[in-house]
Amino acid sequence: QTVASGTQEALNGITYGGGTFVAVGAGGVILTSSDGQSWSLVTSPTSADLNGVAYGGGQFTAVGAGGTVLVSPNGVQWTGETSSTIEDLYAVAYGNGTWVASGEGGYNTQTGAYITTLLSSSDSGSTWAASSANADGADLYGVAYASGRFVVVGGPGFGSQAATILTSPDGTTWTAQTSGVSGSLDAVGYAPGLAGLLAVGSSGQMLTSADGVTWRTVASGTQESMAGVVCAPASCVAVGVDGTIVLGSSVFAPASTAVTTANLVAVAFGDGTAVALGGTVAPAFASSVDVPIIRGAGGAWSDETLSIASPGQRRTVTTLVSEFDAFGFWRVSPVVHAGGPQVDRTTRCGTNRDDAVRQVVW
Repeated sequence: QTVASGTQEALNGITYGGGTFVAVGAGGVILTSSDGQSWSLVTSPTSADLNGVAYGGGQFTAVGAGGTVLVSPNGVQWTGETSSTIEDLYAVAYGNGTWVASGEGGYNTQTGAYITTLLSSSDSGSTWAASSANADGADLYGVAYASGRFVVVGGPGFGSQAATILTSPDGTTWTAQTSGVSGSLDAVGYAPGLAGLLAVGSSGQMLTSADGVTWRTVASGTQESMAGVVCAPASCVAVGVDGTIVLGSSVFAPASTAVTTANLVAVAFGDGTAVALGGTVAPAFASSVDVPIIRGAGGAWSDETLSIASPGQRRTVTTLVSEFDAFGFWRVSPVVHAGGPQVDRTTRCGTNRDDAVRQVVW
């Protein structure tokens, strides 16, 4: 089954709430769907890249480049709000009446201070305050709320090789926790079946925690980097580079059937359906390029190809993956677009900056 996204922009984040899936991406693109299959573009008040979106407190909140924050009561009408940062925001989450957004780290050579981007809002995203945290300039890629606290995960700080984990009871006061792993943690979510949290990241790393403070490593069954995670009441799904899909509740393993080779960067669950999204770029060819399309019905799959005229050009392939029957089988189709000239832009895949999804000028 073909799932058309309706956009040629890279898609970076997805969530479900109020009976609606909302996906966001490069160039400020926003898509909505009631079933994860039919998608509609909605008017966006920004052209900035949107990296993450979440639902909570009866509203959607999306975050992105340059401190962009958008809010919506229904996923269709969006309003831009002013944040307290110009740094890129990567993720956002809601809990106990508070929104928390996390983002880009770094080092200010003029002041000699590390940059840590953590914002909180207690008025439905209208105003945002910066929080201080000892993250040593780490990029903070994922945030979730569970067990009465916010948990933020990210890459290593300056001078460290360890992945970053921070916790807060209120989104304002943060405490650094020991991750016990090197590299990057790129997504974290509440896992009902684990009665706690599940974090995923580079090189197939997967960690669980009951309280966000003490973490233990669990086997994921893959060495591929993972960029998104979501859990239904009975099972979790994590997605990553080269079409990686890992399923499980307390024991995890890759999906038995390889569905796509596209980088999957985010996943959401709602109304019995999980939807993963991402993208890849077909390499330049002198005449044409064959893009695989995988169609499935009832677990039976067939491989097809779609030939695209591509004289010395590159084409962006945007992929949406829908899953049905409580993680029983997957349906996928790359959506190929041949739009006009694009600004050279790299959209973070979520694993690390070497695993980026790239759109190239043609």
